[in-house]
Amino acid sequence: KKKPEFEDGLPPGGKVIMNEKSAYVTTDIFKTWLQNHFIARKEPGKVLLILDGHSSHCSDVELLDLASSNDVIMLCLPSHTTHWLQPLDRSFFKPLKTY
Repeated sequence: KKKPEFEDGLPPGGKVIMNEKSAYVTTDIFKTWLQNHFIARKEPGKVLLILDGHSSHCSDVELLDLASSNDVIMLCLPSHTTHWLQPLDRSFFKPLKTY
């Protein structure tokens, strides 16, 4: 489901339309978001974009080139490393989500 904040900063009446039958993010959808929303609004200079290791984020060479040529460093976290990289998710937030 599209979040309302995707339309922040658009001119009045402007809309963001994303369409994927499976509801999963594809490389094309991610590339569109990266180029039209993230890169278009970032401040000058290098930025670090931390992502999960989903294939739509980290496996397309053109996508990586687009990011690199716009001073975006994409750090893709490896799968199954939450317990090392995000200990609060397991020890603190997970119990809160179960109740």
